[in-house]
Amino acid sequence: MVKHVKAGGKDRPVKFGMAALHQFEKATGIKAAKLNMDEVGADLDVLSNLFKAGFDQGCRISNIPVDYKLEDVLDWMDEPGVIDHTMKAFVESYKDINGTTINELEKNVEAPTEGPQ
Repeated sequence: MVKHVKAGGKDRPVKFGMAALHQFEKATGIKAAKLNMDEVGADLDVLSNLFKAGFDQGCRISNIPVDYKLEDVLDWMDEPGVIDHTMKAFVESYKDINGTTINELEKNVEAPTEGPQ
């Protein structure tokens, strides 16, 4: 399911499905099955590549051209709410795919309390 996050002055589609995870694996060499929240939260390369994959696949599904690079995604991460809302989209997408929760993800990702959606 495509979610939306306000980043870089636009309402951007984001989709964390199998294509995004595949793109993430190719970009980082990290298997998505081995991904854990400690690694995501502690490693900027992991987090930014995960987010870029989600935004890229959101654009692909929505037939919107990708008008940004990894460096732009890193800039967006400086904007209030972008990290929280994108991580929330990741957690919700995993639930949509698997019909279950990821305990490690849910206990480390809280619902955003402020900032753009």
